[in-house]
Amino acid sequence: MHSERPYWLQHMAPILETLNEGVLIADDSDRIFFVNTAFEEMTGIPRDGIIGRDALRLILSAEDYTRIQAFREKNRGRGRGREEFFLPTKDGGRLPVVISVRAMSRDR
Repeated sequence: MHSERPYWLQHMAPILETLNEGVLIADDSDRIFFVNTAFEEMTGIPRDGIIGRDALRLILSAEDYTRIQAFREKNRGRGRGREEFFLPTKDGGRLPVVISVRAMSRDR
């Protein structure tokens, strides 16, 4: 089941596609509704295999899942944060990345 894309993304998607960094955007239930081409290339997973999935289960290995929950709790009040993690790839590898998160309200 795919998450509905917000209106603002119609205007932002072309800009996000030009970035050299991988971008993944999820809703407040952690369902992914956008990834850019750079993210697809980093993971080796096609967009169709990413959209609609649980972001935490997709991007984190089992051992990192507990760590990300602590990261989320620490940054919940701030609405943003950065942390080093490993991004699983299609071939079973682990790509070191810095995850930068920012919470946005629905009216933005």
